[in-house]
Amino acid sequence: MMEVLTNPNEFFEARMKGEVSLRIPVLIVLTIGIIGGISAFLMAGIIAEMLRGTVPPEAQGFISVMPVGGAIVAVIASLILWVVFAAIFFGISAIFKGEGEFK
Repeated sequence: MMEVLTNPNEFFEARMKGEVSLRIPVLIVLTIGIIGGISAFLMAGIIAEMLRGTVPPEAQGFISVMPVGGAIVAVIASLILWVVFAAIFFGISAIFKGEGEFK
């Protein structure tokens, strides 16, 4: 880690020679998605309890599924947003005549 601060040119030249791996970025995005999913589960559970007495009986099934659905959507949304932001940055890079692959 010190090398990236003291000699960034050499550090990044050595990194460019190695194989490109998305393992660490995927783990970071999944971790963020899981944390967001836990948060969404807890918040949707609180909201479901608040709504339980106010919705008609036909909607009670939806209220009980809300926390799990919120958690799943949060994890999937983190992965989708990662790809969207990568595409935006790739597009901006292409506008400024950047070189490289989307991966």
